[in-house]
Amino acid sequence: MQQAADRLNAWAEDWCVSINKKKSSTTLFTLSPKQKAGTIRLGGTPLREDEEATYLGVTFDRRQTWKPHIAQAETKARRKLAILRKLAGTTWGANEKILKTVYQGIIRPHLEYGSTAWSTSAKTNLQTLDRVQNQALRLITGAMKSTPIKEIEKLTPIQPLCQRREAKTMVQAEKLKCLPNHPMKHRLSNLTKNRLKRSSFVHESKRLSRPYREVLPQNTLPLTQEEEETP
Repeated sequence: MQQAADRLNAWAEDWCVSINKKKSSTTLFTLSPKQKAGTIRLGGTPLREDEEATYLGVTFDRRQTWKPHIAQAETKARRKLAILRKLAGTTWGANEKILKTVYQGIIRPHLEYGSTAWSTSAKTNLQTLDRVQNQALRLITGAMKSTPIKEIEKLTPIQPLCQRREAKTMVQAEKLKCLPNHPMKHRLSNLTKNRLKRSSFVHESKRLSRPYREVLPQNTLPLTQEEEETP
């Protein structure tokens, strides 16, 4: 890592690019709570070590539990849920169609963003997001708390988040198989050994695709140049 930091610093000096070292940090991803990363320097300045790193709106924690990201997603969704609560009413307010559109447009995206990365998180973490959708469905339908959530899902109809996460995982896996130079293509197409108790994207996608082996393509080939140009 230090060699990579040195190359980055050399590139920045060659191209006269200034890197804000105060905003730069490092994060060691490991399953061991005792292992610590050594100090990495950028241009002689030691970089601070953070427990979490955010990339494209997804928060990566050191042990890849995804708990911080899911907690942030829940907080954002609950803030928007307050808007839905203001619009809903037993004798006044927006109708069910409008409430459903509001939920699907501004609340559910927070519950699903980047789900192909963190869908292997612990069930207790994922259930916090499911509870947000359950509250939204009760606001949309005006159902009582004692009403079974499965019946509300049939009434709306809005698919459970767990099923949507599984579908997104399978779609993402098939997309990666179509990329000839992507490193995940080889891992998805060959046998892999799971040395850890924790599941991964590769093992989860293979588990989900087993019941659909007869309908899913076994040998996915990338599009040729002629096929791409065909309207």
